Amino acid sequence: MNKFVLKILVFVIVSLLFSCTEETYNEGYVHNFTKENNFENDKTAQTIVQFQQNSYIDNLTKFLNNENPVYIKQAIYSLLSLKDTAFVILLPALLKNKDADVRKASAYSIGYFAYSKYEQKLIDAYQIESDAEVKQIILEALGKCGTEKSMAYIASLNIQSSQYNLMIGQGRAFYFLAKRGFVSQQMTDLVFDIISNPDIMEEIKLEFSYFLTADKKISLNTNHFQILKAEIQTRQNTYLLCNLIIGLKHYRSQETLSLLKNILNADADYRIKLSALKTLEIFEYNVSKDVVFKVLQSKIPALEIAAAGFVLKKGNSTDVHKYLSLSDGIKSIQARSILYKAALYYASSKKPITQKIISGYEVTNNIYEKALLLYSLSADPFMYKYVKDETFSTQYKIVSTMGIRALTEMRLHKDFATVSWYLAENTGDDIYLDFKLIFKEAMTSGDNAMIYYASKIMNIESLNFFDEFTNTYFLNQALSALVIPRDLAAYKELCKTINKFGSQNCTENYDVKQVELDWDYISSIPGNQRVLIETNKGNFEITVDVNSAPATVAKFMELVNQKYYNQTYFYDYLPGEAVFNGAKRGDGWLYTNDVLVSELSNNKIVEGAVCFNPLADHYQSFSWFISTTQMPSVNSSATIFGYVTSGMEIVHKLEIGDVIYSIKTL
Repeated sequence: MNKFVLKILVFVIVSLLFSCTEETYNEGYVHNFTKENNFENDKTAQTIVQFQQNSYIDNLTKFLNNENPVYIKQAIYSLLSLKDTAFVILLPALLKNKDADVRKASAYSIGYFAYSKYEQKLIDAYQIESDAEVKQIILEALGKCGTEKSMAYIASLNIQSSQYNLMIGQGRAFYFLAKRGFVSQQMTDLVFDIISNPDIMEEIKLEFSYFLTADKKISLNTNHFQILKAEIQTRQNTYLLCNLIIGLKHYRSQETLSLLKNILNADADYRIKLSALKTLEIFEYNVSKDVVFKVLQSKIPALEIAAAGFVLKKGNSTDVHKYLSLSDGIKSIQARSILYKAALYYASSKKPITQKIISGYEVTNNIYEKALLLYSLSADPFMYKYVKDETFSTQYKIVSTMGIRALTEMRLHKDFATVSWYLAENTGDDIYLDFKLIFKEAMTSGDNAMIYYASKIMNIESLNFFDEFTNTYFLNQALSALVIPRDLAAYKELCKTINKFGSQNCTENYDVKQVELDWDYISSIPGNQRVLIETNKGNFEITVDVNSAPATVAKFMELVNQKYYNQTYFYDYLPGEAVFNGAKRGDGWLYTNDVLVSELSNNKIVEGAVCFNPLADHYQSFSWFISTTQMPSVNSSATIFGYVTSGMEIVHKLEIGDVIYSIKTL
């Protein structure tokens, strides 16, 4: 058989293997909802939640000595939610508690805080533990806080394939260790032994495959590559396939390039192609651009966005005309703006491109398209006056927020000094001074997003922002305009600026209004309460989990009943990761000062998980996101308060600018 025929055969086989006539979602995960509300008649459980919401740490700590393990476990997660590091010293003793759930919560919390000084105590606890689920959590905790000692210990464990929980724990520990830079050849070889073993179930293979997604260099050989190639051509679990494809980034070869191109040319699930695009970045632009240009014409927003991002990161000046011609046929406004930014970034003659962007900006009535187009101008610092004028004159918060982000990027642009010299010579403009005044204006705007981004850039000492300002009292005035806890992120960033450059110190002491929860209402919410979300792309259902996050679910349901989320827009979209909604301002920043303490647990963020966005410290906002992937995380600060239980295919179609028409209880 000649080489040409062989290549065609391989391509056909790969195409068939990746062919999907109907994409499937929520693979292998079902949350255990029950109608029962655990808080209905339990005053003690209610009290613990109330203490948590009011940050009564001392009161919560007392519950760690309670006789009822249910309350001990609840108190542990409450203290974890409050990020109370002082209580960690009490956790090793609780690893010996007679109740398995208490031991699991203790091990999880030690791992969350990544306290390596408890590494040996976790190993000791593992060796005497009899409950497989507890041992799993201990292994995960060692992955999050352990050192080379844990790496060697976990890799040496002789775990049988029938020991499901221990296998899951070992796989997750390997991922967490690799994420933190702890990688050994023994770990790598064991991962490939698991992945290639036909007797190991795919769910276990999936957990071990996350090891391959770590950014740290993992040393792979030809045999490892052949295993990856074979498994990619036979596996059916989408996320396992994605991880294996990402794992190819550790083996740079012509065969890898050919395999990635075959995947991108096949009729595959978009998530699989996203993984291939991510891995393709290990290769030079000129050998990969042909397939990237093809993906840009896919009419699938997630792929268009990822391919445009590839071009922005790795493009060149030669293909600027190609970027512009492709942009005309792109469906996604997010992808189109990224491609414009790439063209602007690499072009030697920028004026025709800026005119195209500005023309689109001024014609469109879509505020999200406006915001994205304004942001794309960040690739050309010469356009700073136009961006500045639009940023400070618009009535739309999403536009002003993207505008200030664009100005920040302009100030950090690699050509800023060159632009400054040109303007000084030809127009007399002092761009250095202009930008200092721009960010001073942002600082005095009273807007939390503006103040946050102005503070971020002013904190870069090398930029010498305060050389021109003899009086920095405007920083203290900006601080006094912030409302806590709504503006907490901006407050903390501004405090750093004041302590570096201000006329007086800023301490992060602030009072938060006490929360009184309506337990009659919370107790009335079924444990399997369903909610219908109607959008312009179609409808989907979520089921809220009042037993895991009672205060959060109650607040969400209250806002739903008030129609707070009706006519709100999806303001951000990370292809293959998450889609974001719920911000009344339209840009993700808080609109009201009514916030809650996060409610953390050891629940995992999986495909379809619905979470409130973390705010700062231990607080959360009422904007939320839906995960469109499995998201293993060393430390997740997001409160998971529900799961998509119907219509996940609709969620995968959502992007920036899509709208929620209404949310209704079922």
